[in-house]
Amino acid sequence: MGFELAPFAGKAQIEYLYVRNRYGWEVPEFSKFASLDSTIGILGELVFIPLFALLQWRESIMLILLYISPFLKHLVQGLAYEPWMYYAGSFCDLIGRYSLPVARSMASNCVDLYEQGKLMSFLAVLEALVPLIIAQPYSSLWQVIKTITWLLLHE
Repeated sequence: MGFELAPFAGKAQIEYLYVRNRYGWEVPEFSKFASLDSTIGILGELVFIPLFALLQWRESIMLILLYISPFLKHLVQGLAYEPWMYYAGSFCDLIGRYSLPVARSMASNCVDLYEQGKLMSFLAVLEALVPLIIAQPYSSLWQVIKTITWLLLHE
């Protein structure tokens, strides 16, 4: 689960810096994007969670789809060279936020009923620590990329 959370937590650390640098966005533009991104995620969950329940797919199949969704979002946003393309990436991730509950559910099936409290507390601690741990590597990576880009552009 830590590997699942790391990209989300890391992106949250540098996303504003990225769009400010790439598209010249300021706080109002980024706020509009963040609001739309959250709204898309919520609406996607409202549609797809009942659909998954109706289809009665196995959790393992759902988890694969749930992991593909944010992967596509990040791929589209990473390759976007126009702001509208960055917005379009959000529409690729209609269900990705649902992956943590499904992963927790699958993990709970692997332990005895009496051990589930320990497992869930461990996962909660992991979910709380990953953003703290990943923040510095992502910030450092951002600085290195920004420096390399500046050097390449000003040669």
